[in-house]
Amino acid sequence: YPVSGAAPWRITTNSRPMELLSAGPDGLLAMELRNKTSQLASASATTDAAPQPFDSGNLQGCSFDFAPDGTLALIANRGESPIVTIGSPGHMREVVRIKGPAPCGIRWSPDGTKLAFASTLDSSFRISIIDRAGVPLAQLPFPSRDIGYFEWSSDGKTILQSRLDARGWRLWRVEIASPSKATPVLPYGWDF
Repeated sequence: YPVSGAAPWRITTNSRPMELLSAGPDGLLAMELRNKTSQLASASATTDAAPQPFDSGNLQGCSFDFAPDGTLALIANRGESPIVTIGSPGHMREVVRIKGPAPCGIRWSPDGTKLAFASTLDSSFRISIIDRAGVPLAQLPFPSRDIGYFEWSSDGKTILQSRLDARGWRLWRVEIASPSKATPVLPYGWDF
């Protein structure tokens, strides 16, 4: 669906449910296809070509995102510990091993220098921010019953994130430099 309001067009047809999508440069589009196992596939955003599975080195991915330069970030299961890998299909490298259950949700910062991913530790939620080498930069704790997906602000200084508390779902803005300064963006009833 073009932002300009021009007519939409079909990218691909698939008999399996599609979930997360991430667009990369030069019309690259990655999608998660629900099957008995998780598998990532790429499809052209401009033609009807059939999706092509990624060679992820037998990693079972649960969340992914493209950086502006086309670098793929993937949260994957490897053994007992989930990992964050980055690279290109067929050339992924581990940058960090995650403690606790496999998180779902990873996003590149707008400038492609940082990654944020959701995780749980001791029954609490947080968003961890790392650089491309896996060096920890920040931890954003979330006092809520559940969290939804999140997104960076366009300036890369805040995270927009949905949380569930006793009153329902609400969208919040969290300053990375001051995580305790979370402010609600919308009234209750919003989730993404």
